Amino acid sequence: MQPSPYPAFPVFDVQTKALAVCPWPRRGGNKLFAKPLFACVAGSLNLIRAGQFDMLSAAAPPPDSTYPDDAAWSWSRTGSPPPFEHCYCTWASALHPDGRTLFVSHKRSTFSFDTESREWASHGNWSLPFKGEAYFDAELDAWVGLCCHEGGLGYLSCCDVVPAPADLRSLPAWKLGKDQLFDAGSRRHLGATLVCMGSSRYCLVESLARDDEEDLRRLHDDGYYPHRRVLVVTTFGLKYDGQGDLVTTQRKVRSYEMTDAHQLPDPHWKPVAFWM
Repeated sequence: MQPSPYPAFPVFDVQTKALAVCPWPRRGGNKLFAKPLFACVAGSLNLIRAGQFDMLSAAAPPPDSTYPDDAAWSWSRTGSPPPFEHCYCTWASALHPDGRTLFVSHKRSTFSFDTESREWASHGNWSLPFKGEAYFDAELDAWVGLCCHEGGLGYLSCCDVVPAPADLRSLPAWKLGKDQLFDAGSRRHLGATLVCMGSSRYCLVESLARDDEEDLRRLHDDGYYPHRRVLVVTTFGLKYDGQGDLVTTQRKVRSYEMTDAHQLPDPHWKPVAFWM
């Protein structure tokens, strides 16, 4: 759910198949208007926004029960505040394979947060080579994500993972994947999201304007935008070839046309996707 003037958002329980309501953190106001960064670290859901880092309580309210606001889902402050503001400037995030350390690239600097020490560390003026969330791939022994560099848009990139306690001061070795997954320069392209399905299996979800609505993007400021979109879902595997290049395997592509259920434009158009 995008942030909104409403003080809460719905949560779906995959075991009970029930919906619950979770409030936004109360500190700094009950409402969020700027999109925060969500990250699952050490088995807990964390929310990073300007000057705050909050963790969602592990205990959910009982299903089909009535309870006062203070007995529902709650957030607690997690250690020191993030050393940056404006989460919309966060380019990339990646969870370390130790499961407890989160790396975040904000503008042109990279930081990490250790859930045991509950402290942030600065790693210098460099950025992870990803756009959005990157994932640790045990078979490749590397982080994998969508490339953020001009000339690499639409491709994957992979990056070496360093020991979390190390005082990393420069970008680790990284390489660009060989296979293009989407055309970022296309007039129809609206956004893309990469999801890891485990065991070197991935799913890319791309949002496209329909052929007859691609020109509506130019009129977005006047209130026009594509109401009909095409979701292109590509599943694939990853491996290193004989030359050590990152290549895709077993690619399967499906397309689905959808019509927006609301009349207000989504300011980002980037599809939201996750794997359970």
